[in-house]
Amino acid sequence: MIKKLSKKKVRSILEDKLGLPVDLGRFWPLAPDYYVLEKEDFKKFILSVPSVEQGFIPVLFDCDAYAKVFSGRVKEAAAKKYSAGAALAFGDITVRHKKSGEVHTLNFFITEDEDAFYYEPQGSIFVNGENYKPIRAGI
Repeated sequence: MIKKLSKKKVRSILEDKLGLPVDLGRFWPLAPDYYVLEKEDFKKFILSVPSVEQGFIPVLFDCDAYAKVFSGRVKEAAAKKYSAGAALAFGDITVRHKKSGEVHTLNFFITEDEDAFYYEPQGSIFVNGENYKPIRAGI
């Protein structure tokens, strides 16, 4: 059985694990509950989803577009693999780099052990977020 978390729990994990500011306007959950997987299963599932082929176009198709499109692909694949309406705890998150100040959007996912991780859809890689300060998240 797949573990389920409430949207309130998802929010608290993003605040506790990634440092998302405690501000209701910075997180937009759409489903009442979210499914989570064991970390390695989630990583395998993410890597099985086709990457975004569209090339980078400044302002028109940049990092936030990549993250949103890839998030949609993950949700579509989850509906096919698990069940329609199986909202995985996977979304897009905008961050500010703590040293450079650069703003960037990538994806995040939450695992069964209630931890949160970053995924860079433009490079199809899992990234360490220690230098990121979250600004807002959507799921």
